[in-house]
Amino acid sequence: MLRDLREVADGAGRDFLLTWRSLTLTDLVYKLVALAILSPATALFVRFLMMRSHAAALTDADILLFFVNTPRGLAALFIGGALLITISILEVACLMGIGFAGKEKARLGMARALTFGAVKAQ
Repeated sequence: MLRDLREVADGAGRDFLLTWRSLTLTDLVYKLVALAILSPATALFVRFLMMRSHAAALTDADILLFFVNTPRGLAALFIGGALLITISILEVACLMGIGFAGKEKARLGMARALTFGAVKAQ
């Protein structure tokens, strides 16, 4: 059993050494995409809440009440969650593609991994 564990660990290490650059670059691209989409969306959302409340500042309770008491709040919560989950799932799909390619001793670069994720998303 210990020998099997060592073989699995050695194989995983070899695969990681083959794919670490692609994994890292792909992960960074997805982090930048999430930042580029979610940061402006969050800022717009806070501005919308502030215009709606006519207050100089918002409390946590104001934000919570918006999310649970209004149809717009529930829709914003649902759409924001769906967007975050979608970005995360696409990232995992691309990273898995790189990992599976590495297991087959092939290289799947960042650009091809992103293309793979975009094509498989449709």
